[in-house]
Formats: sequence, structure tokens, C-alpha cells
Amino acid sequence: MAGSKKVAIITRTKDRPLLLRRAIASVANQTYKNYVHIIVNDGGPLEHQTLTGGTIVISIHSNGHMETASNTGLDAAKKADADFVVIHDDDDSWSPEFLSIMVREFETYKKLVPTVKGIICRANMVFERIDGNVVITDHLQPYVPLLPEIGLLRFSDLLDDHRNFAPIQFMYELEATYTIGQYDPMFRVYGDWDFNLRFLQHFDIALIPNYLAFYHQRITSTGPDANSINEIDRKLQREVYRQAIQNKYMREGIGTLMNFPIDQVFQQLHHLQHQVHELKTIIEKDHKRAKRTSRSHR
Repeated sequence: MAGSKKVAIITRTKDRPLLLRRAIASVANQTYKNYVHIIVNDGGPLEHQTLTGGTIVISIHSNGHMETASNTGLDAAKKADADFVVIHDDDDSWSPEFLSIMVREFETYKKLVPTVKGIICRANMVFERIDGNVVITDHLQPYVPLLPEIGLLRFSDLLDDHRNFAPIQFMYELEATYTIGQYDPMFRVYGDWDFNLRFLQHFDIALIPNYLAFYHQRITSTGPDANSINEIDRKLQREVYRQAIQNKYMREGIGTLMNFPIDQVFQQLHHLQHQVHELKTIIEKDHKRAKRTSRSHR
């Protein structure tokens, strides 16, 4: 399946040839073929014999700044005239139908709601370990199962970082970045969460119930094979950046409320008070009716 929309698949990698090999196979096995695979290599050799035709390889030296790698990929996606972007990290994977279903369902939502510029599928979290040159799967479980399965993602759904979806689940229109900007390199971790919140401030994200992505975790691994979000030396960074992002959007929310016309605030409060009064009246009537029914059955 060729498809009319071109998807830029950005893979960020650093010193993980075994896992990168799996990621390259995940992309090559897609049934949707109108894509460009952009590999941003932040260190370590690449096995060029595993690369498929048309793959773009960009070498950078960001010292592990993931969002710098993301932005390098976005710049390359723009040059490649891509319509959509997905970040497929070197340790994650997809079902072969990921791109086909995501592009199709995106177009369906876009016709219903023109402000939709992104779409996420469901994902399974894969717990695995590396033994020598072999990746061993221990078990799977649904990732962030509390998110709605269909419809549109609410901003409130994402205020808790534990509900943030993984990059491997998210496909979005490249042109959205012209409005919201690229990933913020200030954040060594949680940069995708900040990006997702900014995205929702301007556009809508559709949800589909299909389990098409695999978010791989290696809890016991250390060094290059470890997940960046699990590295012990990043625990303090994670907490600091998590609080910084929450404070950032809390301040913006308070600022928006302070700039809201006061007469409209009182109007909304009056409307809510009226609704509460009506609800209270209905509850009282139901309570009296229930008491009468109870007496008649004695």
C-alpha cells in the first residue's frame, strides 16, 4: 500500500545496534510504503547492511539530548516534504499495520473535526531483558490503560505525567510544529510530555482502540541498553523536569483565568448555581417519591 500521504519516521539512536536492528525491521515491515525513515545517530557505529533503501542517516553529537535529536529529525522531515511525523525510537516496535491504520483513521477523524492534527493508538508495554546478543521478552501489559479508547484526547487527561502516551503511539501532521514549535531541548526527559501538552493547547488528538504499538522496557538493563527514563542518574532530573512542566502549565492556566473577562466569569458561576439548584430540586422530589413508595409497601 503506497498511500498519498508521506510519513516521516524519526528514529533516535545511540550505541544500541541490537535494538536498532529490530527498529529498522519494524519500519521495513510496514504495509504502508509511502514513508521516509530518518535515523538520527547520536553515537556509535551503524550496521549499514541493515538499512533499507531511501533511509536518511544523520549523525549528531548532542551528548544524549533526545529532543535535539527529535528536532534534527523534524528538520529532515521538512526537507523530505513529509505530511506526517512519528518518532519510532530505536528500542520500540510496531505492528505491520500501524501506518496503514493510523493514516486511514486520521483522515476519518479529520473529516469530522478539522482541528484534529494528531492521532494515537493503544500500546502494549513489553518487559524484556538482554542476554548477550538476544532480547528476551518476559511479559506484556497494556500501557496507560486509563486513557479513553476512542474520540478526542482531553487536555485534562494529560496533566498527570503517568497518563502521558509514548512517542511510538503518536502520529501527527508536520505542519502542526509550525504553530506549536519543536521539542524543547531544555528537557533532558519528559520533552515529549511538554510537546504533547503544547500540541493540545492548539489542536486535537484523535484516539483509536487498536493495539498497534509496542513500548519496550528493560528495567534491569544498565548502560546504553537501559531505557532513558529508568536510568538511576536521571531520577533527580525526572522529578525536577516533571515539576517544571507542571508549574509551567499551571502558570499558563492561571494566567488565562486572570485574563478572562470578569463579567463572563460571574455569568458562568450564575449558570452553574442555577444548574445546581435544579439538580437539588430533582433529587429532593425523587427522595420524597421514594419515601411515599416505601410507606405504601408497608
